[in-house]
Amino acid sequence: MLNDLFRFLRDDDFQNPASGHMNFPAYLYAYPAENEYAFRAALPQLKEQLARPPVHQVPFILNVFDHFIEALRTTTYGGTPYLDTILEHEQDTPKRTRRLITQVLDPEGAFYASIHEAMRAHQKKATGKEKRTYAFVHGWGSIHPYLTAHQFMGCMEPLVSGYKLILFYPGTYRDDRLQFLGRVDGRGPYRAQSLNAQIESRVSRATTTP
Repeated sequence: MLNDLFRFLRDDDFQNPASGHMNFPAYLYAYPAENEYAFRAALPQLKEQLARPPVHQVPFILNVFDHFIEALRTTTYGGTPYLDTILEHEQDTPKRTRRLITQVLDPEGAFYASIHEAMRAHQKKATGKEKRTYAFVHGWGSIHPYLTAHQFMGCMEPLVSGYKLILFYPGTYRDDRLQFLGRVDGRGPYRAQSLNAQIESRVSRATTTP
């Protein structure tokens, strides 16, 4: 499913975090939401392909929903994890549940910085010929509607440097508009670039070159 993406990501120039959009090296790869299970099976295969010689690229993979749940588990009030409070009182106090979730996902909170720090820690583990310049983020179908890709990109923009942030999005991205389940997910993920468009452009050039 991701063979076209592998051929693009193995490019030596693109692997360089200083190439492309240097101010905000963020990209988005969209795929049909109905292919979610195929995507989940293909992502580990993509990681293995990139790690093999001669590419030697070891991407950091983050399920944003899993990271969110872990943040709820480790954030406490009065010694009680937010997650426990939410699970116990979600039905009878929905406003309180929403407040706790909003606190964890606050743009000024630790949630986004922790993702950046995890990627930095991943990069420090590089050995030999390894390159660790890709951060893959997925899980948008699971975390919806608490956090959108549009919101996430806005919060990550001041943090990302020294690597390329790549979002895998179960929807469409056209004319600077993200759509998930037929609904607009904000007005574009800020300055993130569409990998689908870049791949299509490269294929088009290859087929038209004499």
